[in-house]
Amino acid sequence: MPRGPVKTYRETQKVLLNSLLHQSKTLRTNPASAPEVSTALFGLIPQVEALKAASMSMASSTRYNAYVTSKPYGYFSHEIPALCDSIIACLFHWGDILVYGDGQRTDGIVVIGIEGVAGRLSV
Repeated sequence: MPRGPVKTYRETQKVLLNSLLHQSKTLRTNPASAPEVSTALFGLIPQVEALKAASMSMASSTRYNAYVTSKPYGYFSHEIPALCDSIIACLFHWGDILVYGDGQRTDGIVVIGIEGVAGRLSV
């Protein structure tokens, strides 16, 4: 039973990471795809909410699991939910940049931002 919430969290995290990195790769290889990537970024909001819910569920139901105790106190109950809220704000911001930005320069900023968030989530 204790592995259920941890497995759910890890799978949700993996799906979100893959989705973010896919959008980054798409934008990096084809800057003209900015409108499609913008729409896709807005579509990632339910995945971020699912990760937040999985993290909070795991923190409360499996707090003595080795995966949970290997992180600092409050990591899954406070840090990850706060990070998820920040990611949602970033998704809106990046989407706006891609739609209303000036092209190549702003596309690179969004790619760097997405990869930075992906790196933070994979820790």
